[in-house]
Formats: sequence, structure tokens, C-alpha cells
Amino acid sequence: HPKYAILTNIDSDHLSAYQGSVDVLKQAFYTFAMQVACPAGLVWCHDDPHLFDLKLPGQSYGFSKGAFWQIHNYRSGFFHSLFDLSFSGYTFK
Repeated sequence: HPKYAILTNIDSDHLSAYQGSVDVLKQAFYTFAMQVACPAGLVWCHDDPHLFDLKLPGQSYGFSKGAFWQIHNYRSGFFHSLFDLSFSGYTFK
């Protein structure tokens, strides 16, 4: 039972360990997410359709308007990425 977890995506790269089923894989992620000690300690990517479908507690992040932590003004360079981060009317630049 972890205190914190960040879920970035659910991808098919480990399907062989989950009977080749996306549904079984998603259930495993859901089971893991529900074991996080406090819902506020769970952060998940709002842009990933599989994670979004799970309707997880905690805080979402991403480019989507519905994300709790919304990414804006993304730019990348040589060995770095920069972005602004907004939530509840506040923006961190």
C-alpha cells in the first residue's frame, strides 16, 4: 500500500502478463490505484484514455481542460522541457 503514486499511462507493453486483455490490465491499474494510502497521494494523467475511463480519485494532470493540474505553454529544448502549470485559477510559470 504505497503512500503516493503517479500513473502516467496504461499501454499495451505488458499485455502478455495480463492474459492479453486490456480490460484485465486496466483492472490491475485500478486495483493498484485503490491501494494508495490517501486519495490525494494519487496523481494520474488525464490525457490517457484508459486512466480517464477508470474515474480514479486523486489529482489528474495533463493538457486537457478537465485536468486538475493543467499544462500550458509547453516547450522543449535540448535535454529539457518547460511548461506553465495551472490549477484552481493559479498559474505557475
